[in-house]
Amino acid sequence: SQEKVFQNTSHLIQSAFDGYNVCIFAYGQTGTGKTYTMYGSDSNPGVAPRAITRLYELVSTLDLAKGDKVRISCYMVELYKSKLQDLLVSGKDRR
Repeated sequence: SQEKVFQNTSHLIQSAFDGYNVCIFAYGQTGTGKTYTMYGSDSNPGVAPRAITRLYELVSTLDLAKGDKVRISCYMVELYKSKLQDLLVSGKDRR
């Protein structure tokens, strides 16, 4: 299930919150469910939306008034047929 997959990767979100660089990588043949695992659906979110939600939950525990600082950066790319595409850029600007 999506929840189980996220539980198996949730320690990576804690590592990212602790300041480490993290990569969650989906690999497999076309049609095996990589996109669904990463994105999910509105009613059953995948790893990416659950990870972002959890990251912001962790950020909300900080005391920003006391000087704690946070910088979050993220990128999502797809390697398909030897072409790297930025999934956070729309349309023709992806390449």
